[in-house]
Amino acid sequence: MSEKEKNKVSSSVDNATENNKKESKPPKEKKQKNFKKLKFGSVSAVVLVMVIAITVIINLMVSTISKRYPLKIDLTPDNRYEHSHQWQLTSSRCTGAITE
Repeated sequence: MSEKEKNKVSSSVDNATENNKKESKPPKEKKQKNFKKLKFGSVSAVVLVMVIAITVIINLMVSTISKRYPLKIDLTPDNRYEHSHQWQLTSSRCTGAITE
C-alpha cells in the first residue's frame, strides 16, 4: 500500500470514529421507576379485599338475624303452605314415622 492509500484509510477510520462519537448519545441517567402500575394494582387489590370483607360481614349478619327471627313467607293467595295451629299440635304429639 502506498502512503496515500494509508492516509486515506486512516483518515476514513478517524472520520468514522468521530461520526460515531457525535452520533452516540451520552449515557442516560437511570430514570426513576414508574410506580403508576404498582399504585393502581395495589389500590384495586385493596378494593377487592374490602368488597369481599363487606360481603362476608353482611352474610354473617343476615344469617344471624334469620336464625334469631325466622321469616316465614307464604305468597300463595289462600295461604296453602301455612301450618295451622291444629296441625302443629298434632305433629308435636307424633313420635313415630308418619305415612299415608
